[in-house]
Amino acid sequence: MGGLPAVQYQRPACRMSHARTSMGREKLVRDGIPDLIRASGVEPVIRVADATEYRPLLRAKLTEEVDEFLASDDPAELADVLEVVFALAAQLGVDRDTLERHRESKAAERGGFAGRTVWCGNAVTGPRPGDRDRLTRHDLPLAAGGEDPSVASP
Repeated sequence: MGGLPAVQYQRPACRMSHARTSMGREKLVRDGIPDLIRASGVEPVIRVADATEYRPLLRAKLTEEVDEFLASDDPAELADVLEVVFALAAQLGVDRDTLERHRESKAAERGGFAGRTVWCGNAVTGPRPGDRDRLTRHDLPLAAGGEDPSVASP
């Protein structure tokens, strides 16, 4: 996803002297994941993120979920992206309705993406500053009467 920097939040592993873990690093998971892990017969090693690390963990999770969607094109992964976006918005004090109003406002002002519009740049309507030195007389626009301005009039 060009433009978005890869975000990798790193913090020391869960510090429990008696616990051995199978993961190389921590990651933010949905609140119900520890119960699902327990139901499979394994005891998860978890902790609760503190307030200062929560937003960086969410940003790293957003990158993870976007990457998963890009790799799979699975709409269920988009639901995960939305869940992280809603959590990030809540961190900024923005509820889902306000976020949707922001989206609607941008769509009304700038449109959506259904038209599949691809911007290729802006048309050049004449020589750019400095181009005149590199142009030949055949590259220069004709004068109003169709005369070549580089040819002297009799």
